[in-house]
Amino acid sequence: MTQTAPQLRGEAGRPMHRHHGGVRSRVQRRGPARCSCPQINAQIIAAAETKNLTLLMATVEEYLKHMNIVNLSTALHRLAKLAAANPALVASLRQNHTLS
Repeated sequence: MTQTAPQLRGEAGRPMHRHHGGVRSRVQRRGPARCSCPQINAQIIAAAETKNLTLLMATVEEYLKHMNIVNLSTALHRLAKLAAANPALVASLRQNHTLS
């Protein structure tokens, strides 16, 4: 009977992954942002809840290269929701370099 090595657990009980004789965490595999898509969504939602369009845009810009389609949808929805009642904000969003 063969034995399997016990699964390593890192912070918050997340599984750790072996590579080339060493160990690295799941988050480290994800690239420079070191943030998973659900974490990005949480950041977008938290920024939107402040009702500060500048903060929300800064958050979108920070994570844009690492977003999946759900993150992009959430970001656009929250931006539209914040700007809907204010034509000046809509115009500001249309001129924003991140969205062009």
